[in-house]
Amino acid sequence: MHHETLYSVAMNENPELMAMPRDVDIKKVALMKAEARDPDLALLRWAAARGLLLSSLFGMLSLTEAERDRLFARLLDDSKWTAMEQGATETTKLSRTTAARAASPRPAPATKPASAHKRG
Repeated sequence: MHHETLYSVAMNENPELMAMPRDVDIKKVALMKAEARDPDLALLRWAAARGLLLSSLFGMLSLTEAERDRLFARLLDDSKWTAMEQGATETTKLSRTTAARAASPRPAPATKPASAHKRG
């Protein structure tokens, strides 16, 4: 029997086996949301790392060990994500400015009085 099948059988037989890890995850997620500069990015990095780990543990990862390790290293490298965090902040500011401009009333274009037109 494959590892993933054994885990699946164990979880189906006793779903409470996952209660403790789920409770730990709930606390980790709450902490990330509270402390991270960009909570969505923090959660994305965490979920990606977890997906790599679990896929590897269950023998379902179709990457080489070197590829997996390289991806883990990139997920852990804050310098690879800082620009993205700053970009998200700038994009948010830009979007707000654009939305504010779009929402503000625009003055009607200036027109010349009829008497100012040349008659020919």
